[in-house]
Amino acid sequence: NVSLLTSQTDNIILNQQYCANHEALKNLFFELTPKCLGNQTVPPIPTPSIPTTTESTETSTAPSPPTTSEAAETSTIPEDPIVYERCTQAPSISGVYRLRRQDGTAFSAFCEQERFGGGLLVFQSRLDGSVDFNRSWSEFVEGFGDPTGEYWLGLETLHQVAPNATDLVVAMKNFSDVEAYEKYCGFWIDDASVNYRIRFTAQGNGTAGDSLYSYFSEHFMTYDHVS
Repeated sequence: NVSLLTSQTDNIILNQQYCANHEALKNLFFELTPKCLGNQTVPPIPTPSIPTTTESTETSTAPSPPTTSEAAETSTIPEDPIVYERCTQAPSISGVYRLRRQDGTAFSAFCEQERFGGGLLVFQSRLDGSVDFNRSWSEFVEGFGDPTGEYWLGLETLHQVAPNATDLVVAMKNFSDVEAYEKYCGFWIDDASVNYRIRFTAQGNGTAGDSLYSYFSEHFMTYDHVS
């Protein structure tokens, strides 16, 4: 479930200003329940230091996404019919599950259950460049792609499931199979009235280098919606 920088990275940086500044950024995970107590840290991945550039992608543990998938609610594999409150309540096998937002709306998302202690909701996945991330404001609000592969969960859903401080783990991998992560304790997304502003209570900790904290309190922007 971790991968690389794609050829679309420049667009991602422009259209998701607070989500991409690191050249190897690919996957974002966050947990639906706060877990940063004291000075807990994520166990480091035993790899050498990260090269400054990336060149290819690694196969994900999830099936490859269809190139025509568009809706974040769409999945090409059978889903568990049960609607869970959070990934920590879903089965211990990584996959697509139905979850519930604070407003009661159900949605489909990929739960990472085997890495970083499990119970993590994947809200952005970049694997092979099959999904165009140069999207409009409305598409970023609603979500797009397929949770079995490349997708963006959607800003409103992200706010609904992370309105208060929770954990964020950024995981990445380059063509040389070098992996790294960065963990943020105290991450949340404000509502639409402030353009889904990103918040942190502390700087990142991990092996990837902190490249997100500088975007503290930044508003989300797209080519057709500039804050």
